[in-house]
Amino acid sequence: MPNWKKLIVSGSDANLNSLNITTDLTGSNALITNDLDVLGNVTVGTGIGVGTTTIYSNSINLNNSGTVRIGNAEFLSKSSNDLSIYQNKITIQQGGNVGIGNTSPSYNLVVGDGTTDTESRFYHNDASYTSVRGFGLYMSRTNSYIRPINDGSQTLYIGTDSKTWGTLSADANTFTLNRDGNSRLYINSAGNVGIGTTSPVLSYT
Repeated sequence: MPNWKKLIVSGSDANLNSLNITTDLTGSNALITNDLDVLGNVTVGTGIGVGTTTIYSNSINLNNSGTVRIGNAEFLSKSSNDLSIYQNKITIQQGGNVGIGNTSPSYNLVVGDGTTDTESRFYHNDASYTSVRGFGLYMSRTNSYIRPINDGSQTLYIGTDSKTWGTLSADANTFTLNRDGNSRLYINSAGNVGIGTTSPVLSYT
């Protein structure tokens, strides 16, 4: 196997079986069919093809089953026109669907594969967060909101005429229905009900 300190390819293609370089490699088009070992710097003026002879300008082109590794870890892999990041932790399909922990996402974004509970967290600038799990929402902030973008012109439906809840249950120390920040209906922890007051002394039956 040839062993040189420096190889410069400036004209026609260089076709080598294998190449071991201990310092720098500079070239415009180099086709190496087996191994390339470089201990120094690599400078490529056009592009690199891995497992393919198709070269794109200023690009690294993998064949349809190529991988990019960092150490012994598979960091980036390509199968057909789908892309996988870090050993299938993230999958990006040709059509744009993205899977995190799911290698066959059938929607725009799929988190998890249904075999274990997954959780996604969205943080506020005060370090509070909202967690999205497969079975519900968790909120850590003292005051959390489900609110519209516009004031007084949007409708929030909890269920519809064709998709009704069997039971709607809310559990809280106090209940209040407000209008512009003022309580219109108030139920305290003792069960006393106030209409237009937040200090009811009697309950309704």
